[in-house]
Amino acid sequence: MERRRVPLLWGGCFLFLVLLVCFATNGFYLPNPVGVKVLQALGLFPQQSPRLMWEYTPGTGDAILPFWEEGGFSPLEEWDAYGKAVALDVKGQEHWQRELPGKVQVRAQGPNWLAADFAGCQVFFYQIDGKLAWQQRWTWPLQDVYLSPRGEVAVFLGPLWEEGINHIEKLVLVNKEGQMVWEHPLRNGAILKGGFDAEGEYFAITELLFQQEGIQNQALLLNRRGEICGDFTSPPEEIFLTTALGKDSWFLASPGLLYCLDYSGAKCWQYPFDYNLERLLADPVQDGILVISRAGGGIEAGSILFYLNRAGELCWEHSFCTPAAQLLVTATPGGIIVGDGQGIYGLGYNGDINWHYSLPHPTALFADPPGKNLLVSKADGVLALLALPE
Repeated sequence: MERRRVPLLWGGCFLFLVLLVCFATNGFYLPNPVGVKVLQALGLFPQQSPRLMWEYTPGTGDAILPFWEEGGFSPLEEWDAYGKAVALDVKGQEHWQRELPGKVQVRAQGPNWLAADFAGCQVFFYQIDGKLAWQQRWTWPLQDVYLSPRGEVAVFLGPLWEEGINHIEKLVLVNKEGQMVWEHPLRNGAILKGGFDAEGEYFAITELLFQQEGIQNQALLLNRRGEICGDFTSPPEEIFLTTALGKDSWFLASPGLLYCLDYSGAKCWQYPFDYNLERLLADPVQDGILVISRAGGGIEAGSILFYLNRAGELCWEHSFCTPAAQLLVTATPGGIIVGDGQGIYGLGYNGDINWHYSLPHPTALFADPPGKNLLVSKADGVLALLALPE
């Protein structure tokens, strides 16, 4: 019996390597936690891993605002809540608490945050200390809101019907004092997506225009005065699903095509993809753009993370079993952090996997501005702060 253990051990290793190769051949080649430990034991995977600093359990219905002294709040696209907003600092201490005005979506950026009441068509805007700066209610339906690093709010309103079958939507910019600065109306069309640049100087929107000859896809770049700085149109089948603004480039994603434009709307390059594009991340990505794509036709298929450089050349890609809509991706000056159903990976901008942290199904990632700490929301709702490897 003793003599059989060595062949069995080598047979097990061989089987594992075969399964790993098959896993990679099928397109999902990032190892799961068990595979990571085996590869680490064989010296084929980085040993370093983030260090758990503390954990925090939020109250039911509370929204957590990760507060970093260097840059205010981590960008927070949305957090459904109905209890309190809690600013949580890097030590795991509650900086302050504020009661929320009902069932809202909480969003944060830099020194400000807001609560959007879509049912009541209201926006509540708060300062970094949690005090209410202004609130406003619209008679139009509230579609979406975007918060600028400068404290301005872009509000999508509509549609309202007029003159029979015609309808109107509009984009409104509200300054940090709660005053409307300008509005951009859209008749017989639909405003789809939007986004500010990192400085809050420009705002990009994608639109569908309903015309007698058919649908027209349009994207506009507006400055802080509401003036159109750039525009771009595409064939009807290339609906712009999402947009992102980089330091000096403007990106648009149709189902299987990525456009890179300059800030006048002139096309710099385009890159085709085999599957639908879900999200773009242009800032603070270093010298390029991250693209999250589906790995198949359905929404439950896996996902692929692509990194393209400034010239539109594909540098690398990594595949994941997690659907694209659920894949967590954030960028720091030092690298890219990805969360999937198996855990969290730290990638270099060269595509190398630098570290891994085993954690099933993380639901949100918030990195501090220097990229030294990561606040993770776990599937059970508990928050954990990880000190990232140097």
